[in-house]
Amino acid sequence: MSSNGKLEQTKLNFKGKKPETKPANKKQRADSSNSTNTSMDDLSNINTLLENMTEGLAELREDFKSMLKREEKEDLIKNTVSTIMNKIEITMIKTIETEVTNRTKILNEKLTGLEFENEQLKQKMYDLEKENTKSITEQQIQIEKYYETSREAL
Repeated sequence: MSSNGKLEQTKLNFKGKKPETKPANKKQRADSSNSTNTSMDDLSNINTLLENMTEGLAELREDFKSMLKREEKEDLIKNTVSTIMNKIEITMIKTIETEVTNRTKILNEKLTGLEFENEQLKQKMYDLEKENTKSITEQQIQIEKYYETSREAL
């Protein structure tokens, strides 16, 4: 110790190279939590973005599933409409064929009736022709008799 009350320190003489050290990280004070708040905000934003992306992916999956279902529905509707149209077509064809058959039957009946009437008219015409021929023949005979009688009278 020295006389004025101070302890004397002996100086060490260091010879050689000082070891390299990493620069110290500056730590911020607890009252200056701006950086920490920013990091927490960033993490919160990233978490929110991830949640939104997850929800978006879930919605896309559901939409994709519904698209497939929509395509299946469209196919089902197309097949149903095709089946209904085929049934309607078959029904229409049957209805038309039935109507054609009925009308053909009616026309055949009318034709048969007309043929019968035609035959009757032919027979009547033949009978009238025969009757007219007979009447003409009788009238000619009568005329000849009158002619002969009038000639004798002259």
